[in-house]
Amino acid sequence: MLSPLTAQRAIATHAWEGGDVRVRMGIHTGEAQVVADDYVGIEVHRAARVGAAAHGGQVVVTEASRALAGEPGDGISLRDLGE
Repeated sequence: MLSPLTAQRAIATHAWEGGDVRVRMGIHTGEAQVVADDYVGIEVHRAARVGAAAHGGQVVVTEASRALAGEPGDGISLRDLGE
């Protein structure tokens, strides 16, 4: 599986027909339930809202995910966007 950084870099450097493609991504960590082969629960909704809050070319990460992942390294910087 590609990391979000690898995916964003691949999308940004690809020669797209008709212009640039910018993808927004959101990462959140929490517990979800599986119902009828689908994930449900408040954390699923929170993850969707985190992704919706991002701009094209941006990866938004919740504090829960950042705390679990630690410092990103690889020249990546994180900026606190607030609550």
